[in-house]
Amino acid sequence: MALFRNTLFFPLAGILLFPTQAFTANDVDQYLEELERAEVQYGAYDQSMADAYFGLGAAYEANQELNEAADAYLRGLHIQRVNNGLFDEGQIAYLEELAELEVGRSNWLEGSKHLKRAHAITAKNHPPGSMLVQEAASGLIDLHLQAYALGVKDWDKHLDIAHSLNQKQLIRGGWENEDIAFTQERYQLTAYINYKIYVILEEQVQYEHAGANKFSGHGLTPYFRQGRMALQANVFALKNADAEPVDVAQGLAQVGDWYALFGQMGSANKYYQEAFDVYAASNGEEAATEQFSEPLRIPTFGIGGTRSNATKKFQYGLDVTAAGRTKNLTLLTDKEGHSVRDLRSARSTMQAMRFRPALSKDGPVAKLDTTITVALE
Repeated sequence: MALFRNTLFFPLAGILLFPTQAFTANDVDQYLEELERAEVQYGAYDQSMADAYFGLGAAYEANQELNEAADAYLRGLHIQRVNNGLFDEGQIAYLEELAELEVGRSNWLEGSKHLKRAHAITAKNHPPGSMLVQEAASGLIDLHLQAYALGVKDWDKHLDIAHSLNQKQLIRGGWENEDIAFTQERYQLTAYINYKIYVILEEQVQYEHAGANKFSGHGLTPYFRQGRMALQANVFALKNADAEPVDVAQGLAQVGDWYALFGQMGSANKYYQEAFDVYAASNGEEAATEQFSEPLRIPTFGIGGTRSNATKKFQYGLDVTAAGRTKNLTLLTDKEGHSVRDLRSARSTMQAMRFRPALSKDGPVAKLDTTITVALE
């Protein structure tokens, strides 16, 4: 089960909120007739009743009769549970449909309850570190991350739940399995979650203006440590899987990025140097220099897009120092039509950006005359 997996990096783009099969009002009538016949012939709790309710729910959902669809899925779920037990995996299909339906109606927390139940059923039937349990956990976590990324009501609660669920999975079963791409994705998202919470807390401490939210009163250190450990675990998993040198090098560079985000350039440079050396050992020094020739804005992990519609874009020319900081900012966008406030905000955003510096065999180097675009709400 991975209902929300692989849609996370482009929130809601590509998620199937409704079945692709074309249903009509006649299909609804046919399922209703089938239910009536099955109840007379086999009884109200025969398995065929559950199957027919599932089809009825899909037909209602395709016709945008969402309340009726939810009722049909719930009736089928109840029969499935009565016939086969509390932890029967046949319930999962109903729970996934109910979750998608609720998310389609923007009932994110209600949708998460259904996926939470599906995860509990999967965990009861399979080992903690199995791929099925990991995918069930990732689907639930990613639902909450989508809600956060879209800035829905209680976004901080969704981020906090995602963090809690992720930590439980790390403790109980981890993210390692034969699918190294999946393992990479999950460890990178672990770092992303911890980084976002760290930033929220740091802003509270720095500006002392935030109202109470889910992270008020938390310390900063655990989130720094958890994010770092996740990226280090990603490198270990890549090496253990004999991954391509380019992937190992990227994993090492991301650990360096993590340290750089927090201004610890000594530790960052150690990982950057190892990343360069790993790539050079396989592809040659010239290829490694080309691979790391441009500074890269960090972090390089997490969810694509933003929690708002960024419509104002400003292009800057700048230098990126060997420490990954911006210098000699020059606005290339025409100032006309932009308020002083927006111009100041864009410049402040640029000044605060951190970069993975260009790398060479001798370590990080400054890069002059780079062009970067910053987007504001």
